[in-house]
Amino acid sequence: MSEEAEELKKELQQLRTWLGSLDGRLGQVESQRRQESSQPILDEIRVAERRPGILNGRTVSTSPTRSLVREFRVGVCSTCGGALGEEFSICSKCGGKLDTKCMKTYKGQKICFSCLQKEVPIQPHDYLVLACVANNITDVATLSKLTKIPGDRVKASIGDLLSAGLIEKKGWIVFSELQITDEGMNAFSAYRSVFGTDYESWALDQELRKYLRERLRASRSFAR
Repeated sequence: MSEEAEELKKELQQLRTWLGSLDGRLGQVESQRRQESSQPILDEIRVAERRPGILNGRTVSTSPTRSLVREFRVGVCSTCGGALGEEFSICSKCGGKLDTKCMKTYKGQKICFSCLQKEVPIQPHDYLVLACVANNITDVATLSKLTKIPGDRVKASIGDLLSAGLIEKKGWIVFSELQITDEGMNAFSAYRSVFGTDYESWALDQELRKYLRERLRASRSFAR
């Protein structure tokens, strides 16, 4: 084979190699283009909007894959985190968003449980004692029997309620009686939606009904 033929053969081999490399690169480019074209042009995501005072929102941004991302911010309850329906309230103290089941009413204002605790802190056993005082049941022995709370705990609760101004003593020192105040009625009304569905509250309600019926029956018998 002549030198010219040998040289031509080498050039043809180099050309084939180069063409093969070019085909490979073109294949990669085409594969990448197809992959990018399969990516959604617009993604939509929903996230919880927990910031006070903001119900809903929408933003548009670009993702790392260069597609557009539309973000819908959905208002949620500040207490339970559930999505807000058509009916909701705003806490008059902190501005938090509240659904119907988490909204409390205190002195005519809508309020969340956290703010209610700050305004007038009441524990479950205090609520039970306050419920009894609201029904004119004030002696420690009867309170303990009806609420199933030990006597010393009842005394401590009475002291706390007196200090908070939710109950007061009326009458002479020796013959004074405990009475619920207007502040106490406001607190009792607000906490009914908090502790009113507990088993202890249900059990006390049953005991109160029985006790008040017996007291009424006794008073009628005495009057005769």
